[in-house]
Amino acid sequence: MTANRYEGPLCTGIVDIHHDDGSFDLDEVAVGGVIGMLIKCSEGVTYQDPSYVQVLDRLRAAKMLRGAYHFARGTSDAEAQADVFCDDVKAMCDTGGEDVLVALDLEGDLSNPRTMSTEDAARFIERVAAMLRRKPLVYMGLSKGRERMREASDRVRSVFGACDLWLAAYGPKYDPRTIEVPAPWSTYALHQYTNGSDGPRDRELFPRATKGFTREAQDRSCFLGTAEQLRAWWLSYGRK
Repeated sequence: MTANRYEGPLCTGIVDIHHDDGSFDLDEVAVGGVIGMLIKCSEGVTYQDPSYVQVLDRLRAAKMLRGAYHFARGTSDAEAQADVFCDDVKAMCDTGGEDVLVALDLEGDLSNPRTMSTEDAARFIERVAAMLRRKPLVYMGLSKGRERMREASDRVRSVFGACDLWLAAYGPKYDPRTIEVPAPWSTYALHQYTNGSDGPRDRELFPRATKGFTREAQDRSCFLGTAEQLRAWWLSYGRK
């Protein structure tokens, strides 16, 4: 958990998008302070975002930080899902995608059969690490993350703890400078602090709207550090 209030520099220029978010003007997005985007790449074993490669190519041309995430499902084998995701990422690596940050998006109630179990998510993480030789970032909501880690075995917690955390928690009470993260983490790598409408009270420090998108209400995340420190972490994270 985070024991004290963070008083250092903050970078809030990270946006994550998926196929329903509409089009965007990269020049205007950059002027609005965005320096990195994570794009939904795949979901389960059957869905692959049709615009994924095109968007990543646009980001590379604009010299923006690029990321790709997989939306986990409990209705398909975890390793098969990892294979689908890794195949897409490796296809990008053939055209210069070694800089692409990869992430696992874990959402949903554990009682729902469509939600990937924590044990299966650990298998996904291990498979991705073996295939891409880099660990995925793990995206979880605050309350669900606590529930998952509380109920997980020591081995599974160890697998998760070896990855950096992309925490989702937004609303006036979730200040990125003071929020407590679930064990086994001591801090987060990225904090998705707004869904475009809810967020911290300080709107000047933590902007919600993102100019340049046809739908300005976008998920935004922050990083505890400067833009230069974000870039250094992004390009080196999880590599073996």
